[in-house]
Amino acid sequence: MTYSWKILDIYPDSDGKLAEIRYHLTLKDGENEVSTEGYYRFNAAQQIFPELTENQVIYALENDGSQDFIAAIKSCLEGQMAAIKSNSGPIRAPWLGAETFTVSL
Repeated sequence: MTYSWKILDIYPDSDGKLAEIRYHLTLKDGENEVSTEGYYRFNAAQQIFPELTENQVIYALENDGSQDFIAAIKSCLEGQMAAIKSNSGPIRAPWLGAETFTVSL
């Protein structure tokens, strides 16, 4: 399984430091893929430099001290992935009514 972060937006605080981000996290396992999107507020604002890269923001996110937050997000994605893998396929939606068939003799 492979996790892939994408930083969608960065939000500075009143001092111009990186205070919050909007992220997209994807978990891919073979052909299966699940993802989530959300916001993360840093415990300590990060300095923003003109040469700041997405990888640096991801590194700061993963090392900000909120490992419980990161672990919870990854755990939810792993749960979704397990549900996809154990699913035998789609079922007919209840609001579509019962399927009917005709027997020909």
